[in-house]
This record gives sequence, C-alpha cells and structure tokens, in this order.
Amino acid sequence: MKVLVTVAGKHGATAEIGETIGKALQERGLEVTVTRAGQAGGVEGFEAVVLGSGIYAGTIVKCPSALSSRCPKTSRKLLTREP
Repeated sequence: MKVLVTVAGKHGATAEIGETIGKALQERGLEVTVTRAGQAGGVEGFEAVVLGSGIYAGTIVKCPSALSSRCPKTSRKLLTREP
C-alpha cells in the first residue's frame, strides 16, 4: 500500500512527528512518502493519506488546505475536514 504522510508546521516539530509516523508505517511494510504539505503534488497514486498540521492559537496551519485544493473533489472533501 502506498501512503502519503504530509505535514504543515512552522518550527519543525510537526515534520519530526511526520517522519516518525512514516518510519513506523514503513516498518509495517507500507510504501511511504513523507513530505511537507506545501511540497506535496497531490494525492493521486496514493491509497492512504496522513495529513498532519501544527496548531497555533487554536488554528491549523494553512498548508493542508492548500494541498486539498490540488486534489480531486472526492479527496478534497476528506482533506478539508478537521477531526
């Protein structure tokens, strides 16, 4: 299974968490690509997406929503929801 782990943050802590998640998934036999949300080209070709974001003053970082705008409408609906 191909998995995209993409993160957005200001100071690097979120990127470190993304790398850790990526390594854990690879250890379980998954094919993983880890990138910053602003550098991700889209979700085409991936079977799963892990989208992480820093939270500052109660607001998620804007890059995840920028990634979702480059995705097909069906994926966009999933990527723009906050848990």
